[in-house]
Amino acid sequence: IPAGLVVLSASKGRELSRESAKTDGGVFTTVLTDVMGDGRSGADLNGNGSLEVSELFRAVKVGVSQESGGLQTPWLARNQMIGEFSLF
Repeated sequence: IPAGLVVLSASKGRELSRESAKTDGGVFTTVLTDVMGDGRSGADLNGNGSLEVSELFRAVKVGVSQESGGLQTPWLARNQMIGEFSLF
């Protein structure tokens, strides 16, 4: 993997990605779009108006875990990246 690449996956290696009965779509996709949309201010823990990679991951991980009953856990891989950075 080249340096500077971040991968946010829907689940860990041996887990299945779940579908949401409420939204008729994937749990990960539903939570991710919610966090980036209406849930953005709640995910912005430091209140700077920008989502950092750790804030996005934390909110998505918590939401997916809750929605899937602990059966799905998103995973973040950061190759040769140390520290925080804003996504948007």
